[in-house]
Amino acid sequence: MFVKYGGYTHADNEVALVITKQAEHSSNGILTGVRERWNLQGRLQADGAAAITAAINALEAAYADDGKDLELLTSPDQGPTSHRIISVETNSGTLVTTRPSFPSSAGAEYATIRDYNIVVEALLKSGFNDVVSWTETINIRGTGGPVWGYLQSINAAPIAQTFAQASPITITQRGEAVKMGGYPVPPEPVELQQEHQERRDITRHLPADNSQRRRTSWSYVMEVLSHTGPNPTPFQIDA
Repeated sequence: MFVKYGGYTHADNEVALVITKQAEHSSNGILTGVRERWNLQGRLQADGAAAITAAINALEAAYADDGKDLELLTSPDQGPTSHRIISVETNSGTLVTTRPSFPSSAGAEYATIRDYNIVVEALLKSGFNDVVSWTETINIRGTGGPVWGYLQSINAAPIAQTFAQASPITITQRGEAVKMGGYPVPPEPVELQQEHQERRDITRHLPADNSQRRRTSWSYVMEVLSHTGPNPTPFQIDA
């Protein structure tokens, strides 16, 4: 069996390969993907220190970059087995989290052999829903009742005064969502016809790290004369 990373193919049966898959969830329990990790424990074989050095240099150059396809082959000329990670089909791309490391110096190390360890992993797409986080709040300000206040006088106590018999109710709708690989689409305002469109605020946030998580936040302001108590928008499966 052959392990291939990008354009580099390990020698036949050079690598003892362990593959693990760990499901990952967001803080609210949504499956965000599966982290697949390949642990490669191998042994370079060559005749003499100079040949070992050349083999080490080639190995380190091959694993110096992330983002290459990782495959297990039955032979260099045949197609891949079921064990493969295609970098562009993942949420993270392949990541070489442990660069070629050399845990031993005993025996024939650096004379005819050199043992090494490499770890490559990637966050696979969940296959379900790419929205990993969704929150929204509805704030209702006012009741629609009268507007009143105190008229102040220089020489007398303030006098309560009704300025208007009724007043509009202000509804503020705020939320944010995070999606893997693309920006989430905000929901519509809960009182679309009464929205102050000039006050609509939608922001797309670029992640600080190199992840594929994209965050969108939104804010709508509406004024109504009465309402039935609008509730926050539920989690959007297809956002």
